[in-house]
Amino acid sequence: MGLASDLGGVLDITADRIVEHVFWITFAALGQVALWIPLVVMTRSFLVDAVRALALTSGRTAFGERSMARSQLTRFLTGSRTMRNAYGAAKVAAFVLLGALVTVARLEASGGTGVTAAGIAALEAAAGASVLLAVGLCLVRGIPVLADARAYLTA
Repeated sequence: MGLASDLGGVLDITADRIVEHVFWITFAALGQVALWIPLVVMTRSFLVDAVRALALTSGRTAFGERSMARSQLTRFLTGSRTMRNAYGAAKVAAFVLLGALVTVARLEASGGTGVTAAGIAALEAAAGASVLLAVGLCLVRGIPVLADARAYLTA
């Protein structure tokens, strides 16, 4: 594992961030989520990525053997498959459900879908819960990174 591997990891994270931000901004523009959601997610992303870049100058990486994570909690929240999968699944669920709401609304406006009001309400509730879970996991995974970054900010 060398520089090429580190660069691949950074580019992978960057691509993930771009896709995620595009979805959050799009759903905010469509009125499906409040503006504060993409603002919180993007602010967290920028802060965490800036701290990780700073740690990289000290020879530390986001994940792996040279991880900048200073605590077991941070390693679990940011690097474990369990948390990464949970966060990914929450985002996918949120984006799919929000997309379904947009589709249902557009079909209803053009003649109807046959979806009952109760069905739409259930879809809205599921989408709302998924969005809150995704944003919550975003913050829960980001705050320990920022806390562990004190060592790089004071050096």
